Amino acid sequence: MRILIITGGRIDESFALSLLQKEKFDHMIVVDGALAFWDKVERNPEIQCHFDHLVGDFDTISPNILENYLDREDIEVHRFNPEKDYSDTDIIKAGHPSCRKRKRGRCGG
Repeated sequence: MRILIITGGRIDESFALSLLQKEKFDHMIVVDGALAFWDKVERNPEIQCHFDHLVGDFDTISPNILENYLDREDIEVHRFNPEKDYSDTDIIKAGHPSCRKRKRGRCGG
């Protein structure tokens, strides 16, 4: 199973877009602030893929962007309390129990 995790921070957009065009993944996970990058991807007609998990406390993403994804049926949202000991990326890399997919297998790991 191939899983792509897109986290925030500095994203080399040309590399990421090239990867999304060339590679196929069973699951794609977008973590908090990386949703700003993904919002651009969704508007790119050359990219024909979608993510199925959105993870984070959503403290680094614009509420205007976030609201476009929270109620989508094709995305499972895993929201964490912003007052935690670990980063959102640490939680997803560890395969946190509250981020396990009920229908399609694990969301991280």
